Amino acid sequence: MTLPLDPQIAAALTPILENAGEVKQPPGGDVGARRTAMDGMLAAINGIEAVPDDVSTTDHQSGRIQPVVR
Repeated sequence: MTLPLDPQIAAALTPILENAGEVKQPPGGDVGARRTAMDGMLAAINGIEAVPDDVSTTDHQSGRIQPVVR
């Protein structure tokens, strides 16, 4: 049994799914392909709605995070 989507969620996803086209699932261990697919999906989602005029945004970039060795 599959769970149905909430109607409001389904309505919000409609433009994304209409613009998604044919999406091929990358292989499980192919991190690069999954990252590329995710970058494309996020770019499509972020481009759907314009930022309102009364909202400002700032992008912050961090340096490379060093792993903690214990």
